[in-house]
Amino acid sequence: MMRPLVVLLMVLTWCFVWGASAGAEASAARRGLGTTSPRNWWAARVLSSCDAVSPSACWAVGDKGKILKTSDGGHTWTRQKAPATRWLFDVKFVSDRQGWVVGAVGKILHTTSGGATWRTQSSGTTQALYAVDFVDARHGWAAGKRGIVLGASNGGRTWRHLAILSSGDVADISMADRRHGWVVGPGFTIRHTTDSGRTWKWQRRNYHDSEYWLSAVRCVDASHCWIAGPGSYSIEENGIEATVDGGVTWRAQLKSDGGMDTDVSYPCVALDLSNLSNGWSVGEYCIYHTSDGSAWTRQRTGVKFTKLTGVTAVSATTAWAVGYFWNENNAAYQPVILHTTDGGATWVHQGTRR
Repeated sequence: MMRPLVVLLMVLTWCFVWGASAGAEASAARRGLGTTSPRNWWAARVLSSCDAVSPSACWAVGDKGKILKTSDGGHTWTRQKAPATRWLFDVKFVSDRQGWVVGAVGKILHTTSGGATWRTQSSGTTQALYAVDFVDARHGWAAGKRGIVLGASNGGRTWRHLAILSSGDVADISMADRRHGWVVGPGFTIRHTTDSGRTWKWQRRNYHDSEYWLSAVRCVDASHCWIAGPGSYSIEENGIEATVDGGVTWRAQLKSDGGMDTDVSYPCVALDLSNLSNGWSVGEYCIYHTSDGSAWTRQRTGVKFTKLTGVTAVSATTAWAVGYFWNENNAAYQPVILHTTDGGATWVHQGTRR
C-alpha cells in the first residue's frame, strides 16, 4: 500500500483514508512502489512494529529489511543481518531465541538464535503479509493483502493457505489460543475463527466503505479482545473498543468525533496488552495507557511530530513504541524508538537522535 503520490498527500494532510485496498487508482499506485501495511503507509524510513519478550529483549522492524534488537533494555540497539531488502511489517517472538518477521511480497523470516541468523521460510504467496502471530513455538498465523491468511503447525517449516477473506486486506491478526482468533481490516471489519483459521465468521461487516480501517487487534484470551483504528463502527473516526464475551458485543472505550473536546484527536493505529488490565495504544502524536483494561489516559512522548506505528507491552511498567518523527534539523523523517520503565510517566528516546 505504499504509493508515491498518495503517501505524500497523506503525510501532508493525515487524512483518514485507510482503505486504499479498494479502488483501481490506489491499487495501481501500490504496484508502482511496493507495499506497506495499513498502519504505516504514510512515510518511508520508519519502524513499523516491535515485540519484546522481557524487560531486556526487544526487536523492531521496518523499511528496507530493517531488523533491530536490544538485549540490554534499549541502552544499545543493533541492526541484524537478514535476507530482506523491502518492507518488514510485523514481528513476533515466543522466546528470547525464536521469532518470526513478515513483510512485502510474502516474505517470512524465522530465527532460532534471537536474530543472530535469519532464514527465509516459504510462504507460497507474493502478497504482502502485514501481520503475524504465534501462540507457541509451533503454531502460527500470518495475514495480509487481499485477505490472505496462512497457518503453520510446525514452526513455519511449511505454511498452509487457510483462507482468502472476501472482506479485503487483513491489517492485523491476534490468536488467543490454537483455535480462537480475530482479524480486522477495512470498513471496520472484524472476523473471528474458532477452528484455527480455516473458517472466519463475521462479527462486524463492512460499515460505510473501506476508507475507514480497524488497524489493530489484541486478544488476551478467547473472551477478552481490544481493537483500534482510525475508525470504529460506533464512533466513525478514532477509537478503541473491547469485548469481554468473545466478540458477541463490542463497546467503545475511547472515542472521538474529531473535535478538540473529545477523548482522541488523532488516530490510534496499534495496541498491545500484557494482561487483562495493562496496555498501551499508539498513533499520531499520541500514546494512551490503560491500567484497568477499560479507561484510557493520554501520555506524552516529549517530542514534536512523533508518529507511532507499533507498540509492545511487557508489564505494567515497561513498554516500547516505534515509528518515526520529523527531524527539524535535517528536514526529514527518521525512525524513532520510545521506551518506558515507569508505566508511561516518562518515555525515553532510544536508538535515534532528535
